[in-house]
Amino acid sequence: MCNNTMTFWLLTNFVSAKARNPSFPTPEAAKEALDAELCIRNHKQRNIHVPHVNLQNIAEMPVDLGIPKGEEGMIYHTEIVRNERYDGSDTSSFSEESSSDDDYEAVRNPEDAISLDSSGADETNIDSDDAISLDKYQYESDEHEHANEQNDCYEQSKCLHKGEIKITFQKEELWVKNGLQLKHDFVHHFKPKKHFDDVYGDCESETELLEKLNANPAKYIRCIIHHDGCHDATCIPVDKLSDVPAIHISGRSKIGRTFNEDEVLVEVLSRNKNSKEVNGQVLGVFRRNRYQGIKHPVFICTVDENGSHLLRPMCKTVPKIKIKTSNLRSDDNMPIFTVYDYDESVEVLKKSTDVKVSSKEHLCVFLVVFITWNSTFTYPLGRIVKILPWGNTVARGLTILNMQHGVHSIYSKETIDQVNDLQISEGLDEPSTERQQNRMDCTMLDAFTIDPPDAQDLDDALSLECRQDELHVGVHISDVTEYVMKDDAYDNDAKQRLLTFFSDIDTPRHMLPEPISTRKCSLLEGKRRLALSVFYCFDKDGKRKEITSQDIVRPTVIKSKKQFSYSQAQLIIKKKEAENEITKIEKDLKIMFKIACALRKQRLGNAMHASQTVFNDRGAEDNEHEAHFLVEEFMILTNITVGKMLYKQFPECIPVRYQPPPSDENMREFLRKKRRIY
Repeated sequence: MCNNTMTFWLLTNFVSAKARNPSFPTPEAAKEALDAELCIRNHKQRNIHVPHVNLQNIAEMPVDLGIPKGEEGMIYHTEIVRNERYDGSDTSSFSEESSSDDDYEAVRNPEDAISLDSSGADETNIDSDDAISLDKYQYESDEHEHANEQNDCYEQSKCLHKGEIKITFQKEELWVKNGLQLKHDFVHHFKPKKHFDDVYGDCESETELLEKLNANPAKYIRCIIHHDGCHDATCIPVDKLSDVPAIHISGRSKIGRTFNEDEVLVEVLSRNKNSKEVNGQVLGVFRRNRYQGIKHPVFICTVDENGSHLLRPMCKTVPKIKIKTSNLRSDDNMPIFTVYDYDESVEVLKKSTDVKVSSKEHLCVFLVVFITWNSTFTYPLGRIVKILPWGNTVARGLTILNMQHGVHSIYSKETIDQVNDLQISEGLDEPSTERQQNRMDCTMLDAFTIDPPDAQDLDDALSLECRQDELHVGVHISDVTEYVMKDDAYDNDAKQRLLTFFSDIDTPRHMLPEPISTRKCSLLEGKRRLALSVFYCFDKDGKRKEITSQDIVRPTVIKSKKQFSYSQAQLIIKKKEAENEITKIEKDLKIMFKIACALRKQRLGNAMHASQTVFNDRGAEDNEHEAHFLVEEFMILTNITVGKMLYKQFPECIPVRYQPPPSDENMREFLRKKRRIY
């Protein structure tokens, strides 16, 4: 097995992530998709052997549609678009030849300073002898790059902002995150050489789309589109009470110039009464759910099996992007790709290098900038701005995956400065006396944490206090709000991350910088820490007793007495020794496990006896599940308690996550297909 293939095998089997906040899409989902779909695709037709990953981008924010339109028939990805239904009378304009990148040209404007090379026109006269190998291209591209020398993301960021180090692929990571700024005149120099009928039709305003929706809501339905392939899509109505569960769209022209997960207006074309299938077409886009306000996003792509002039974004935002390649091949039949330099000072692309790619020896991905999507062509036009190697190490491959999924490593300079200010004012150890005022002192409680053995950001603790015939349980959550203010540097960086990302083969990427997440706000053993505590009262049988609401949630100061790993907690739960042979805190843990069992039975009923076989990230059976559900049950109880309290106080503005039951139609279909289970 060669090094490159071994790299992919390792990535497939060992990349893992753990998200501490279940309210957001988690890297576990990305890991599952990676395990299922990360593979090496053998393209025999072109003799190209490249990786392809089918993973979703999680950016789901509404987009500002107030971006000016360009020339007639040209569109940036943020515009509202409309499709005219194609009747199939002229198939020539939909052929692979007609959609070739040669049908685009950069029209030279005498008043514009953009050269033919920089605008992309003089691209056909490529001499295969002038094309360089991928090895040489990567060497020249990386000669000024430095490997990440610091493991701690905070330390990396601090050194980077001081100018002491450079981060590998830092520039490219920013491109993928923010897209490129391209000069307006430069973009509009690209237009078709030839005349073709529109594939997708003209643009239609949001007002016109709303008029159709309001005039006939049974025929026109607002949906979220999901690309199933290049020519198929499924649209799910935004209104969960709609009598239409899903609308199927077949045909590239009916899908339109949409991005995956766009909010669109769909026209219902037919309904099959027998199969209940509904077919339709997209009329326009209300808003993008990906790449908010970015005109020219940069996608990480792999080569399409149908030709090297088409690249497939790994995120599936659009099915394919047309790029410029030479019609020539090198003497050894390697395809030649044209790579462009981005000149940020004048916001244009300038032709840089022609690169021969041999996938027998190299595994690589392409960074492609979205330039424009003309209404007469099937796929958008893009240009390669960088070829990145997966590399012959797992770390290099993981760097690309982190870039693709927005797993950030660098904190802003404002965040670094804010940490420094905190360190100067009160240090990074225990909280100041002023911060501990007006808080309930719970440092006398025997609080303990249960986490993975290498965990440093300990954000929750448990405690038990026996009072006569009552058991008082405390659930203590680290109070980061004492240090993180709304819209401050910490908060803005955290918004970009949404969660803490853990990997078995890389350092954690914390939502908050390490001095805050692993020190100041971590419930470390023997350290005074600020917390928000939720208290419960149970009888000896584990039945919950009501206490007054004002006593349930309190700002507190706690001091953890013991840091348990899950394996240590599991051993204590299974201990059979006499009670006088275990410590008080171990006895507390065993009692709390019994309470957790009672909570679990009340919550799940007989389902609590379902198979408890659980597998860890490496595929081995997890024998610590009882320690895990001890923590889980109290966290679930706390989430429910706080959720009810907030909803009661702010019923109009608290977002509540719920899982509705399946529709009767879906349930009948499920039972029809799974007759054997009942």
